[in-house]
Amino acid sequence: MAIAEGRQVIAYDTDGVAQWSAAPLPKAATDIASAQGGRLLAVSLAGQVRCFMPMRREPVAVHEFGDAADGLSLSVDSRWAVCSTHQRKTLLWETHRPATRPVECADSSGRHAPAFSESGRKLAVPAERHLSLWSIGPRRPARWAALPVCASALAWQPGAGDTLATAGADYTVRLWRAGPDSQWGSCTSLAAGRLTSPATSLAWIGRHMLAVAERGGRITLLDVSGDTPPRPGG
Repeated sequence: MAIAEGRQVIAYDTDGVAQWSAAPLPKAATDIASAQGGRLLAVSLAGQVRCFMPMRREPVAVHEFGDAADGLSLSVDSRWAVCSTHQRKTLLWETHRPATRPVECADSSGRHAPAFSESGRKLAVPAERHLSLWSIGPRRPARWAALPVCASALAWQPGAGDTLATAGADYTVRLWRAGPDSQWGSCTSLAAGRLTSPATSLAWIGRHMLAVAERGGRITLLDVSGDTPPRPGG
């Protein structure tokens, strides 16, 4: 576990004992993300993202941006990082190649952070009026599809990551599944349940249950196995 406070970042073990600390940052941290069990740590601050490895106080890579990064996330293999900026852009780049020009995933990002699938091979990027899906492979990332939904919350199903759950302004939780040819261009939308207020976050409980946090504090549990109607919970 790593905690950023002001200009200081400290990594702790499971007993809460400090293991190492990064060199002081030039500005206060705005977000933090880790991957590979903590073997790579990314810290965003105004104008840049710094990447650290355990027991090394100085960053192994520094990515310069013209804007403050927010909503920082790393792929499971730590190769790719994605973030939103205050200029409403979503940027994707290789963590160990600071000189590489980042991929701009959306002209205008939404108010919710992008999310990698559990496998790290897919990326969902919310925008103002749609949700774009990206393929993350050995080559340069490519956009597969744009889904006609404005998501206020999203979550990838555990495992292969072929199913994405979203919730939007229509108070409906939807499951987006790939077609028979496994191409997102043929994905289908299935209504998984109705909410009483906009969702603030989604989380999978296993592969067949969704927990939805609604605005105002209500928690709704949805069984999306197809055999049981949605079950609300307070």
